[in-house]
Amino acid sequence: MLLGNNVRSSLTIILSHKIRTLLTLLGLIIGVLAVVSIFSAVDGVKAAINTSVGNMGWDNSFTIQTKTESNSEDYSRWWKRRQDSREAKPININDFYTLKEKLDAKHIYAMISTTLADKNSKYSRWVQIKATNVDYFIFKKYYLLQGRSFNNLDERKEENVCLIGSGFWKKNMDSDPNIVGQKLTLGDYRYTVIGIIGEEEAEQQTLDFNSWQRHWDLQSIFIPLSTGVKYYSPNREVQEIYVKSDGPSQFLYNKNKARQLLLINHNMTESFEFVAEPEEILKFTQQLNDMLRKWNTILMAIASVSLFVGGIGLFSTLLISISERMNEIGIRKSIGASELDIFSLLLSEAIILTLIGSVIGILIAKIVVVLISSAMKLPLVLPFNGILVGLGFAITIGVLSGLYPAYKAAKVNPIEAVYYFD
Repeated sequence: MLLGNNVRSSLTIILSHKIRTLLTLLGLIIGVLAVVSIFSAVDGVKAAINTSVGNMGWDNSFTIQTKTESNSEDYSRWWKRRQDSREAKPININDFYTLKEKLDAKHIYAMISTTLADKNSKYSRWVQIKATNVDYFIFKKYYLLQGRSFNNLDERKEENVCLIGSGFWKKNMDSDPNIVGQKLTLGDYRYTVIGIIGEEEAEQQTLDFNSWQRHWDLQSIFIPLSTGVKYYSPNREVQEIYVKSDGPSQFLYNKNKARQLLLINHNMTESFEFVAEPEEILKFTQQLNDMLRKWNTILMAIASVSLFVGGIGLFSTLLISISERMNEIGIRKSIGASELDIFSLLLSEAIILTLIGSVIGILIAKIVVVLISSAMKLPLVLPFNGILVGLGFAITIGVLSGLYPAYKAAKVNPIEAVYYFD
């Protein structure tokens, strides 16, 4: 019997017993729904954690800071650095320009941070000033709400311009819509506001481990790096240089090359240090991912129980259908159908029922995932591997549930089957 005939016959039988088919499908739908939804939820949480870790700059990145005596490991290293103190100098803006030009980095920025008296605010006396370059906003995923960002002319001419955080704007400026172009007096200097930076709503729908840092960022005022060096760093020192790479190989290349370039700039004196990713946080993240993988396995096993229950229902339905279709089986055998034909007919019916239940379960899972994502503010999706796992589980159970009923139907005596109801 051809495969097409098997499919048509199976669909005809399935549609002719609507209530029984619906009850059989219900167990399969619930099972697939549970498996796919749990897989998607755990996978989404893991993705959100990894995304947050990436947004914080803990992957394939390093920070360069000036080395201090407290960082030395032993007395001999401290004494050697003291002997070289005449030649040692802190990292500065020239180091940043050298690294920016020579390194193959995804993002690179330098930072100078200070706190000044805010003579414009009605509510707070102090404001944090951060001098940096445009890459900082790109990396942190801050967006322009008004105005423009820094440009090369601002940096080259050390212009007295500033970007204000949306938090500072709302708190101290009464959300003045005409703030761009106004003058702010910060300490001894006046700056022209050229724009407002903030976050888009979509960026907040994730697990954000550094929400406190982003909160204070948006309470700050940003000025061009060269302007910050001119006013707040007489020796042209910068507090840190941050370098983010595209992958592990580029990370190692950039780190080695940065060391070489800085040694040249600092007269072969290692007066700087590399601060790699926070090991404790990364270790915690890895442990969290391992725990989620284990929980995923446990929850998948629990969810699979509902699929087994659905498989038992399918098994019972097929066994009952053999008695109801005994005449049909006898007639098919009497006109030439082989045992293999009968076996494949019953097995195809089980597989088709499973596929229908799986498709409906996956569609409902998609709706459930969207609802969970909206309620929990997590960017959950329905991953392709989750669909494959649910579909694979269901088909396997469908095949196993259909094997014995199909075998039993194939072994029916055609004479007894024809006169079964006599």
